Amino acid sequence: MDPEKKSILWKLKFALFPKTRELIEVPPVEGFSKYLVVSPHPDDGDLFAGGLVAKLRDSGKEVVYLIVTDGSRGTLDEGMNGESLASLRRREEENAARILKVERIIFWDLPDGDLPIRRELRDRFIEIYRKEKPECVLLPDPFLPYEFHPDHVLVGLAGGEAVIFSPMPLFLPEVKPPHEVKLVAFYASHRPNQFLDISPYYERKMRAVREHKSQFSDSVLPLLEAYSYWKSREWARGKGMKLAEGFKVLTPTHLHTGIDSWEV
Repeated sequence: MDPEKKSILWKLKFALFPKTRELIEVPPVEGFSKYLVVSPHPDDGDLFAGGLVAKLRDSGKEVVYLIVTDGSRGTLDEGMNGESLASLRRREEENAARILKVERIIFWDLPDGDLPIRRELRDRFIEIYRKEKPECVLLPDPFLPYEFHPDHVLVGLAGGEAVIFSPMPLFLPEVKPPHEVKLVAFYASHRPNQFLDISPYYERKMRAVREHKSQFSDSVLPLLEAYSYWKSREWARGKGMKLAEGFKVLTPTHLHTGIDSWEV
């Protein structure tokens, strides 16, 4: 299409969508074929996106888990050592993934709470995007207010940076070919813009979450389950759903100089 016709089409589109943030369409999060669900620790993906994962797998979509750290420090038990905890958390994640029908998990086993610098982590994400070629990537929202766990912030930031640079051949040129991620869905976000009906999948999601016994003791689990249920009800309210998960869903275009991305 020649530039003049393209310009006319954009003017028509802007006339129909007078808010600039509506010019760039955001596809539905469940509309792709292959997903990479990135978790800073075992349990994050199950807890915040287990309903979506169950729905995707039941729909025949490919879902790969990437667990970034070994989870070796996530305990209040003074009698536990890091090696035993890491092994236990790996088994818990494998059990949870089976419940959600996720068939492949990639464990990076990076040190819990002590991730490498963002540049190094970003390059690892570029490499995995180019190798796995996901269309949609799920990441923790690094801009969640009052999020002080560095693993969540760093994974969200580095994973998002890699979405921008993965299709650019001069970034990490030794890893080929470049790959363009079509969509990013940030979970554990305070500004979700898409809500997914997980009513048929909620109990399965919670069965997966309950597998993480090292994280959710009998004293903690009732509060976690109550919060999860009522948050899902809150997100579903007024949308014709009973239970929902919420995600901040953005295209790669929104991730660089996206003045309106906050409001999308």
